[in-house]
Amino acid sequence: MAIKAQAGGGKDFELVPAGAHFAICDKVVYLGFQRTEYEGKQKILPKVWLGFQIPDIQHGYEKDGKKLSGPAVIGRKFTLNIGEQSHLGPFLTNWRGRGFSEDEVANGFDVEKLAGKLCQLGVVHEVGRNGKTYANITSAGSLIKDTLDAIKNGTRKADPQGDVLVYNADEHDQRVYEKLPEFLRKQIDSRVTENDPPAGVRTSAGSQDFDDDIPF
Repeated sequence: MAIKAQAGGGKDFELVPAGAHFAICDKVVYLGFQRTEYEGKQKILPKVWLGFQIPDIQHGYEKDGKKLSGPAVIGRKFTLNIGEQSHLGPFLTNWRGRGFSEDEVANGFDVEKLAGKLCQLGVVHEVGRNGKTYANITSAGSLIKDTLDAIKNGTRKADPQGDVLVYNADEHDQRVYEKLPEFLRKQIDSRVTENDPPAGVRTSAGSQDFDDDIPF
């Protein structure tokens, strides 16, 4: 089943620098319906995580006692909604450089199509309510001409490092699940199921995803 959006104190990691970055979408993860509380209001909404790797920025890490390096990674959680008041709708419109078709508005946009796609990713640094500084994704746009030309002539690589992962909480795949970061697995495990609408991954096009920009 496609993942469609209808017409929202731990370890310190090295922050992705603020600015515009060449990025590859390497994770599209439908987290299921999540319970969200913000300013005394509670909603249960379908959430999707879009993860990106930034090849031009390499971060060091340790695995199984070995020191390794890999592309910087960053992601953002959205309510699975492309309505006018959503965050995901304008984000994708800017990325694609066009609005949604009548069919996409009526039947939903399949976010699985984003896996492996390239973009120019906008990142800002913001201080959360806990006093920590976060690197947050603000936008995604089409690649500039110089970057496109470099990819075409082979002077810039556009292949992701490692696996490109697509996971749908409504159609569990243990192999993919085990490759996801722990924080995403925890969110998937905590999803609300008993009151989910029958469609599983759909919401009204008019819903407002008021909580999408809360640092997490």
